[in-house]
Parts: sequence; structure tokens; C-alpha cells
Amino acid sequence: MDVGRTLNAFTEGTYGVEDSLFEFLDNSEVANANNVRIYARPGGPEGLNKIIIADDGDGMTAVELVAALVFAGVIRIRAPHEISEFGVGMKAAAFALAKKFVLISRDSEGNLSGAYLNLDRIALEGYFYQDPTEKNPTYNYEELWSEFAIDPNTSGTIIYLEEITQSKYATSASFIAGIRNPSLLALRYRALIDSGSLVITTQNFIKQTLVTHIIGVSAARLISPRRPSF
Repeated sequence: MDVGRTLNAFTEGTYGVEDSLFEFLDNSEVANANNVRIYARPGGPEGLNKIIIADDGDGMTAVELVAALVFAGVIRIRAPHEISEFGVGMKAAAFALAKKFVLISRDSEGNLSGAYLNLDRIALEGYFYQDPTEKNPTYNYEELWSEFAIDPNTSGTIIYLEEITQSKYATSASFIAGIRNPSLLALRYRALIDSGSLVITTQNFIKQTLVTHIIGVSAARLISPRRPSF
């Protein structure tokens, strides 16, 4: 299989920004997550350079994490409302948004695993692409887990996307405002939100102040003075 061409076919024909988020949050739902947090981080004064999605679900073992990154690998049975059915869903969703994709997970035994995929590398290697992960000293999985995990001491998963390529939202602020639209995440996960089974929050720095919103809950704007660590 030409992985690069396959990914291009799926990302160009299937995944918009919201579709990608649906893919990630559907996976969080399957993993029994009670909390999902979506971070936006700028690469300059305003531009959007990083998107991070963290949950407190069951987490994956190292073997499960690598298997999740194999293209057209093991395909789980999906609910009718889910998007992907072809074993490329999470990868296609990630690369519809960014060039670099880091997946980090802590399993129920407390073991932390991480892996990295680079879209440019995949495109260059084409048919010869074999290894679903790539060693990269840029990313310290323990540090990313400590910074972005819902609770660093429990299980969960982090999707870390860098070098954002989507063009719908130019800034961190516009991205957060866009996905807070009541017709998107709040509507899709309304039953879980209303029942208290799932809390979705967004987090962004505005003028060096950390701003957190709870999606689907009115008047739930929480502001805490914290300086960015990037």
C-alpha cells in the first residue's frame, strides 16, 4: 500500500477540522474517558502552531499504541455515528490538521508509551514506509505527559499535533472560538455532556492569560493567570 497516497485520499476527501476532532473524541468515548481537554498553542504572536487533545480514558499499552499507528492495521468495530472504517482514521485525522503527530498514552499499570509520525517522511517513502513510529529527540514524552495530561497519575491518552496545516483557523483564538460553536462538539456529544459522563474543555492563552472554557455548559468561563511554558 502506498501510505502517502492513501492518507492524501482520506484527508482531502473526508476530514475537515471538525471531522478530525470528532475522530479523536470518538476514540476517547470508546476508551471510557470522562474528561477531554483541547489545547491550542501559538507558534508566534497569534498563529496557531499546536493542537493537543488529552483524555483520561483507559489508555494504551506500548503494543496497543504502536498497533494504533499501523496503517490499515487492526480495525475495531465502530458505532454507526463514527467516521472512519478503514484503519486509517486517527492517522488521517491527525494529518488533516498537521505535519507532525505524537501519540502518548499511559496504561492502567502506569506504563507510559509514546510514538511519533511525520507526514513529510511518509510522503517521501511511499510504498517503502514500514515502521509506524520514528525516534525523535525533539519530543520528551514524559515532559509532554506531565504538561498536558488530565491527571498525570492516572491512565489516558494525548494527541499532540505540531506544524499545523489546516487553513480554516489562522489563530489559536479563532480555532477555540470555532470549535466552541454549539452545533459542533456540544451537539455531537450532548447526551454524554448532559448526563455528566463527559466534560469537554478548551484551553488557550489570550494576552498571556490562560483561558479555559467548558463546552456545552453555559456561562462556564474560567480564567486563571498563568504564563505559557512554550
